[in-house]
Amino acid sequence: MRYLHAFMKERGYRSALIVTDPPHSRRFSLLNTIMGDKTITLHFAGSGVKWWDREHYYRNETARKYAMIEVLKIPYNLYKVYIK
Repeated sequence: MRYLHAFMKERGYRSALIVTDPPHSRRFSLLNTIMGDKTITLHFAGSGVKWWDREHYYRNETARKYAMIEVLKIPYNLYKVYIK
């Protein structure tokens, strides 16, 4: 996140569209809310992946695993920024 913000500031960008798979975009959006630079606006769009159903992701094994991994990455990302 901080690398993206530094990249954008160096080039004078004030907003960006982030397109990634839906579970990752949720984590990225959450971390941006917590750690983001208020002078930069990020918009998020989930890419279309066949295995993701926002309402029923828990029914698909791939989606369940991916969602769990993304949830576990949140504390790790916060640790990297605030503790290290």
